[in-house]
Amino acid sequence: MIALIGGSRSWVAVAACASALVVGCSSGVSYAEIEGAGGSVDAPRGTVAVRVTLGDKECDGPERECAEISAVEALLFTGVPGTSLPRAMVRNEGQARQAHADYFERLLEGGEHGRYVVRSLGPEGDAFTIVVNQAALRRSLEDEGVIRRFGR
Repeated sequence: MIALIGGSRSWVAVAACASALVVGCSSGVSYAEIEGAGGSVDAPRGTVAVRVTLGDKECDGPERECAEISAVEALLFTGVPGTSLPRAMVRNEGQARQAHADYFERLLEGGEHGRYVVRSLGPEGDAFTIVVNQAALRRSLEDEGVIRRFGR
């Protein structure tokens, strides 16, 4: 079930729907394995390739969308070792989700995450490779006031 492509593995716990704002989550806690896709995928400049193994994560919607949301959420709140974003883009998840609830609801539940997904490959078993435009996602976070602009 676990296939390493390169880089370290990072487990992302996705909490219950009420607290996580994740499409396709179920009650209780489920897991998706997130890791860097290494050199197996050509990721253009300003993007990052992330391999998402859904494992026991239950998805109410399409698995591809669940994998895309998991990839974006991992980049935002945990970082993905083995990629150019090994640390989270957003420092304090709880504080950011509370202060910018409308933004994260649009991004993670409202389908806006798709604006930042460049390519979605798979499935290979229960794994997808998701290429995310990290530069555009960072600009969006800056424009919404979730994070500060570089140098400010």
